[in-house]
Amino acid sequence: MAEKLQQLEVVFLRRNIPEPFTYLYTGEEDLRGFPVVVPLHNQLTVGLVIGSEPAGEEAASDLKEIAKIVRTVDPLPVELMELARWMSRYYLTSAVDTFRSLLPSAYLPRPETAWELVAETEKIVNALPASIASVLQECEDLVTLRQLKEAVGWAEGKVVDLLSQLEEEELLKRTVSLSKPPTSRRKLNYLKLTAEPPRVESFLADASTRQAELINYLRDREGEFQAELPAPLRRTDLIRRLQEEDLIVKEKRHRYRLPLEEMDMSAVAEEFELTAEQERVYKSVSASIETGKFESHLLHGVTGSGKTEVYFRLVEQVLARGETALVLVPEITLAVFLFKRFRARFGEKLAILHSGLSQGERRDEWHRAQRGEARVVLGVQSAVFAPLSDLGLIVVDEEHDSSYKAGSSPRYNARDVAVKRAQINEAPVLLGSATPGLESYSNALQGRYQLHEMKQRPTGGQLPEVNLADLRSADGLFTKTLVKKTKQVLSAGHRAIWFLNRRGYSNYLLCTECGEALQCHRCRVSLTYHSGPGRLRCHYCGYARTLPNVCPGCEADGLQLQGSGTQQLTRVARELFPRAQIIRMDADTVTRKNQRFALLERFGGTKSSLLIGTQMVTKGLDFEGVDFVGVVNVDTGLQFPDFRAGERTFQQLVQVCGRAGRDKPDASVLIQTYNPRHYAVQLGARADYENFVTRELNQRQPLSYPPFSRLIDFVATGPCEEDVISTLEQLLEQLPEGDYEVLGPAPCGLQKIKGRHRWHLLLRGNFSGGWRRRTRELIGGQLDYPTEVRLIPNVDPADVL
Repeated sequence: MAEKLQQLEVVFLRRNIPEPFTYLYTGEEDLRGFPVVVPLHNQLTVGLVIGSEPAGEEAASDLKEIAKIVRTVDPLPVELMELARWMSRYYLTSAVDTFRSLLPSAYLPRPETAWELVAETEKIVNALPASIASVLQECEDLVTLRQLKEAVGWAEGKVVDLLSQLEEEELLKRTVSLSKPPTSRRKLNYLKLTAEPPRVESFLADASTRQAELINYLRDREGEFQAELPAPLRRTDLIRRLQEEDLIVKEKRHRYRLPLEEMDMSAVAEEFELTAEQERVYKSVSASIETGKFESHLLHGVTGSGKTEVYFRLVEQVLARGETALVLVPEITLAVFLFKRFRARFGEKLAILHSGLSQGERRDEWHRAQRGEARVVLGVQSAVFAPLSDLGLIVVDEEHDSSYKAGSSPRYNARDVAVKRAQINEAPVLLGSATPGLESYSNALQGRYQLHEMKQRPTGGQLPEVNLADLRSADGLFTKTLVKKTKQVLSAGHRAIWFLNRRGYSNYLLCTECGEALQCHRCRVSLTYHSGPGRLRCHYCGYARTLPNVCPGCEADGLQLQGSGTQQLTRVARELFPRAQIIRMDADTVTRKNQRFALLERFGGTKSSLLIGTQMVTKGLDFEGVDFVGVVNVDTGLQFPDFRAGERTFQQLVQVCGRAGRDKPDASVLIQTYNPRHYAVQLGARADYENFVTRELNQRQPLSYPPFSRLIDFVATGPCEEDVISTLEQLLEQLPEGDYEVLGPAPCGLQKIKGRHRWHLLLRGNFSGGWRRRTRELIGGQLDYPTEVRLIPNVDPADVL
């Protein structure tokens, strides 16, 4: 019987080759989802098999064969392959960008060309120069090209020619060696007591105190990693002595790196009785789980309404069915905050995935999910690709949040990808928010999503009293009301939060003579002043410089710092409230691993504490005793040049107001603004979602903005502005016809970043699958533009800056 011939689609994970190549495989096994080693331009590289079909004899004769199947990594679920193909089509991105999101190359071994000794060593050695012969004598059965090059100092071609000659003489056989991946499982020393009880008792009669302690410690356990022994028992000399006496053995064992190992996991998993509102939501989604049916559920629940408890119950149901669950949150801070509650509920079945983990921790958590050791994954944006099999439920919390939108290719929205993944897996998806995005709410109004509402706080807490303060009558950063109320709360031993979505000390340095703000020389944006290092810094490229004495433009000495950031708020707060614990949380204070958790622990564990932060402090944080929230300046987001500015401001206000009064009825919020009559501010203060939706939809419909259309923003960047513009003009000429209108080409809101000019072409309308296919082919290789220019498709952009 002839062997089965298959032609495999292989996408390269370590090469910038956009589309897959086809290779030959002789065998019965379905290799979709497997990493494989393949030859490419006389070298070996690792790729991922994304498709397979039978190969005819004629086609097979033209194809190179795969060199090796990588079995050290379990194959990805086939459903993820289908998801990635959909993403490439929908988001107009290359296969390599999409599939890299599924299987990070850092988890894969590196292939090397190697030669296996197939004849007697002596016969091979006699046929080689002494320098190479000595290397082969030292190796066991396999030698790599790299080893030989390093040992003899020859050029690669000369070594390959010699070994190829021996290969023809059937003395050596060319093969593949797989080295360790850049990030691999760690191995630690593991100690185990192996001596029989009589031998142990005999030794203990004359043992030292420490020797006896270590023996008894190991006797009470099956074994222990050396690093986890009590400090006095880890000593190398102590362990060596017991090894010499043949009482214990030391061996290397794999050990997972556990995120937040230092976290106190003694918390008891609390389970609350569901309210009538929670019960209705639970039963509806539960029915979808039981029938194994894809349905999209949108949960509109006020802050503190108990959405998380509903998530817990549904995940428990999924686990009881032998399935897995994926829970997404928008930001690392929220994931870290929720980790303890999820861990108390699901124990070692839980894995967490986010970019704040070390490379090793991410790799270990990813593999735990892939191998079924973790059945629940909690994570942020990229966790939507967690390699879970038998997926029974996906939860997307704070589904409205723009943090779900990826900032680099492929520019996917994790919320929308989660809905598609649930559809492919025939599982329900639950989207939850106190302020659902207008696109999601519109889907619910049109019957595409099932809408559920929870309007009460189950603990009896009431939504806080919210007041507006007009900054036009304030003297400086704060109104007197903000300072007075914060002082009252802190003096009573309670907690308060100040929110300002600007980090740094001052927003910009202004020349009062020429009116220009000092800008980054690489980006067309103002530099932000940071008082710690005393430097002006660009938040886009990292450029920094000292404060100048005179204006670089007009050389006048009328320079003034303008605007305020969280750093300045913190300094003023420490002067106003010297006895309080002041904690700042922004991108400048959470630079180290696990720093978010440490800051939140300090805030939650200290009375009379004030948490000052950016949007990190607005979502999902649930602390007792937060009696007051102050929004220092809501207008920083309101004046943003984007059609979603009003929606974002409304959502942010509702979210941050929801941090107050979650355990008591007398909490309050003060919103400082220069625009107290703006509808987003007034409706946000009242958490009046229905009226806001009505007002916002009425404004968008005449302009045909989402959800009444879809947007695709083609952004071109490059060092030469003329090349950037001509690239977009060429794209515009060749775009397929369709039901859309074109805005541009025009400069982006951020016209220059990192020395690259930015222009964009905005399409607004509806885009069919055929249009997307043709456009993807067009931008994937049919356009002819300078190599220095990058053309970036951004489908469903979160903003158009």
